[in-house]
Amino acid sequence: MPRKVDGITASTRKTGPVRRLEPHLASPAAPRGSFAPRAPQFRSPASPSASHKPNKTVVRAPSDASSFGPPSLSSPQARPFSLPERGKGKGWRFLAIVVAVFVATVGGLHFLHRAWVSVTFEDQILQQTLSLPAALNEQSTKTILQLVQAEVTTDTVLEAQGTTHQESPARGKIEIRNYWSKNSLPLVRRSRFEDPNGTVFRTQESVEVPGYSQSATGDIVPGTTTVEVVADKAGPIGNIQKGTPLLLPAFEGKPQYDRMGAIATEDFTGGFAGEVPRVNEEALATLIERETAKIRKQASELPEVARSIPPGFRLAQQEPKVRLISHSFHPLSGGSARVSLRFSVEVYAFDPVAVVSAAFASSPPQTNILPSSVEVMINDETVTVSALARVALKPETIAEKTVGLLKEEAARQLSALPFAQETRVSIFPFWRQRLPARSERITVTVVYITEDQKGGGVDNTPSVR
Repeated sequence: MPRKVDGITASTRKTGPVRRLEPHLASPAAPRGSFAPRAPQFRSPASPSASHKPNKTVVRAPSDASSFGPPSLSSPQARPFSLPERGKGKGWRFLAIVVAVFVATVGGLHFLHRAWVSVTFEDQILQQTLSLPAALNEQSTKTILQLVQAEVTTDTVLEAQGTTHQESPARGKIEIRNYWSKNSLPLVRRSRFEDPNGTVFRTQESVEVPGYSQSATGDIVPGTTTVEVVADKAGPIGNIQKGTPLLLPAFEGKPQYDRMGAIATEDFTGGFAGEVPRVNEEALATLIERETAKIRKQASELPEVARSIPPGFRLAQQEPKVRLISHSFHPLSGGSARVSLRFSVEVYAFDPVAVVSAAFASSPPQTNILPSSVEVMINDETVTVSALARVALKPETIAEKTVGLLKEEAARQLSALPFAQETRVSIFPFWRQRLPARSERITVTVVYITEDQKGGGVDNTPSVR
């Protein structure tokens, strides 16, 4: 009678012991006469042979515990195999990810390749000595030095001691103009000039009047020179006004009489004849000496001198030449007199750009001379030029000089630049030893230590690229 064992319907037969039936894994029977490999038979060596019939109940002895479990693979006819290992191939995928991340990082760092360069320069004072005559005769668009002449008048009150008769001639400057000859014409000392009233004035030195030239339109441009003249006679008649024309009486009746002449460039003064207060001679000498020293000391600050300096020129450091031209006395109430002293002042002015070009033509390469710092000192016939020099390299130029160089080589070349005091070079990423091959990836900072900051101070406005 059938019964259930562990949920399985089983039956027993009286003809033999209970046997566990192993499933056959054989494939369906092949047709007769064909070749088909035989599927392996899995049998337990301890169990008798059992046949497997489809749709039949598997007979299993409930008391035979050893008959339960997976089929034994120890049979000589069994083929050994193993199940796939769980997670096989994950190690290769992880390694591929690591390599990809590494390549991306290195590639990214290549495109982020940058460098930072810092150079500190120290300003230097350069000096050069020139000859005064050579500087005055320098052939350029502008002369290096120009003699500045000015007149200064001072008034002082002194005690009068009666009156005295005094006569003094008028004097002033004229511009001589040559419309007659293309060649220069010399005029000897005390050459005569005459105004429309017939008053005669004479030059105090010989002069050379340049010849005329022609403009692009064919107009005649006269040659000119300026000279001081003094009236032949004392008195106010010689006090002519600026712009008064003068002719040369020596050329009267000759063709050049109308084509050689002059014009007063200022009001003439000093012409006097009459009674004036008499002052103590010793007191007058002391006054003249005191006023001369005062003008010599303050020449660079005097308005009369400042008005005579050509545009763009500056005064040189020197001892000005101060000379008394004339003195006059004017009576005042109470027995006093006003003493007017007229001085001539001569100083030199220089063009900073022309001086730098002449004095520092052989300065160190890549050096920028700052014209605003130029100073000129004149002593006798020696001209000493001093100027502040600064390296003229721009940050862009420094970047181009260091493109693709090794770090040590870049630092060495930068240290060899004029006036270089300190150089620093850093590269990203840190393992790169060469600077980038493109200048725009190099950031350059230029710092200047100025002359008055030496000893610790630096320029607060560095040049950065």
